[in-house]
Amino acid sequence: MVAEAVNILQAVTPPLSLVVALAAIVVTWLISRQQQKYSFREKQLKEFYGPLLALRLEIQALSNFRCNMLNNAESAWGEKSSKADLGEKVDFTSYEKIIDYSNLQYKTVIRPLYRAMQKLFLDNIWLAEPETLGFLSKFVNYNESQDLVLTEKIPSEVYSLIELKEEELKPFYTHLSATTELLKKKMR
Repeated sequence: MVAEAVNILQAVTPPLSLVVALAAIVVTWLISRQQQKYSFREKQLKEFYGPLLALRLEIQALSNFRCNMLNNAESAWGEKSSKADLGEKVDFTSYEKIIDYSNLQYKTVIRPLYRAMQKLFLDNIWLAEPETLGFLSKFVNYNESQDLVLTEKIPSEVYSLIELKEEELKPFYTHLSATTELLKKKMR
């Protein structure tokens, strides 16, 4: 009976060893595949979506500050203008400086951030989800139209025909936020 059991074990061991070895190979391959997906998502977050979103949020914060500053200046300007209409002498120099500062900030800080977003997008395009690629053309066109205006290389009549409003980029910005959050969830 012992000899019979040994014979059965000797007969079963090679196929069983083969099954165990194949199972180990499959499990190793699955773990490796999961690790590759994780690594790619990590790259997407660290080198593409995270930096793009950070640049976008910085632009948004600076733009909101500019708008608030200009709106407050406009209100104060209006109050001073009504005093000037009544014959009081009013100095508007400080308000002109606010407008100059705002224009300078747009040209030297905010526009370069848009260009940095575009460069990051193009340099790391291989990390973009297919849906993200659909926003590239409109984003590049927006940047070009803004640069044409700032460099005064296009008549305003022509610009008004091709002008892209930043409002048209809101779906892109929403997509950036949503995709970043989705990738973060997949990483957990």
